[in-house]
Amino acid sequence: MLVKKNDLYSSAFNKEAEWLHVLLFQTERLDNVAAAHELIDLRRYKVYNNSFQVKNALRAKEERAFVFLFNKN
Repeated sequence: MLVKKNDLYSSAFNKEAEWLHVLLFQTERLDNVAAAHELIDLRRYKVYNNSFQVKNALRAKEERAFVFLFNKN
């Protein structure tokens, strides 16, 4: 968090930090990330939109070459 003013009260700063934590915690859940992304496999020339397949790729311990996570936006 960047703050322009140094006179921001600690309670207001803590409240804003807590709000940011709640916001990011909800948006960065695995279910939400899998729903907002698709997997592009250039080795097989396939695009996977299924959230189950995206979750499995994110959970994989080893990264694969030419397999990319792409945002649907």
